[in-house]
Amino acid sequence: GVGCLGFWFLGGGEWVESRSESFSGMATKTMSPEEHRQVALEFLAASDEAFERDEVVEGAMKLWEAAAHKVTAAAVVRGWPVGDRRLMKSAAVRLAKELDEPMIAGGYAVA
Repeated sequence: GVGCLGFWFLGGGEWVESRSESFSGMATKTMSPEEHRQVALEFLAASDEAFERDEVVEGAMKLWEAAAHKVTAAAVVRGWPVGDRRLMKSAAVRLAKELDEPMIAGGYAVA
């Protein structure tokens, strides 16, 4: 698992247009923070399954997808910009500082 990732989403129902093409290798549709949170949980489960099958590359890719969706959900709720990897990394760092959880930024960087 990814540890504290499950606590990043703090609610909200705003809709946001995500311009990132990294999620699942295709452009994402408009998703709410809750949808991003749910997709993150699905990728996290898929990552665990891949690692259980010793498919390390697939597991790592799914883990990154989970982290990206979690960071997106948290950023959108806070009104922070998202849309590319640089902005996502910035959001992870900001979130780590806000929550006083340095593992968030480190975990996102590793994912």
